[in-house]
Amino acid sequence: MQNAGSKKDIENIHITNVLSLAQKAKTGSQINLPNGLKAYIEYSNLIIALPHLSPIIEASPILLNIPGTVVLNTLNVSIKAEIVHSPKQEKSRNTCYIDADTLCGSLKIRFRKNGDSFCPKGMKGHKKLKDLFIDNKIPREQRSMVPIVCDDIGIVWVAGIQQDNRCISAYVTKNIVKLTVLNNIDKHH
Repeated sequence: MQNAGSKKDIENIHITNVLSLAQKAKTGSQINLPNGLKAYIEYSNLIIALPHLSPIIEASPILLNIPGTVVLNTLNVSIKAEIVHSPKQEKSRNTCYIDADTLCGSLKIRFRKNGDSFCPKGMKGHKKLKDLFIDNKIPREQRSMVPIVCDDIGIVWVAGIQQDNRCISAYVTKNIVKLTVLNNIDKHH
């Protein structure tokens, strides 16, 4: 609370409202407090903070060459695409293997749009990106900062979260592209 300026505007009613909010514990519930503070529930956590501004996110898609790397400075991450010749695949949320022969056009990185949906790996049918974020407990204010790798047809990989069924590489695939999300401090690896 010290970073929020003067505490003199915080009154008993505000404390009562925060306690009531905490008791309900419904994700997405929020109340405004003096000095620009907000109290909100985020996946069973009570957070009291100044609303922070999301970093400026690139509005137009960014081309991701194969091989190549795109640095997203505002997020302090990079996304790397490389050709691999081995069907052996490490399992990591920050790595995705795609069959290059299933791609339509070039790979691009963009951020979510209203109504985005895709066919998650291992599932039948479509899923809304919003539901994927909720299922993975991605806080609302971070959802617009998750990089999405697409081709001309649609989503290929929601970086660090879920791959689309369309581009799964099979062991018989000869043309494999490995996509990796790296922290910028680790990008030399």
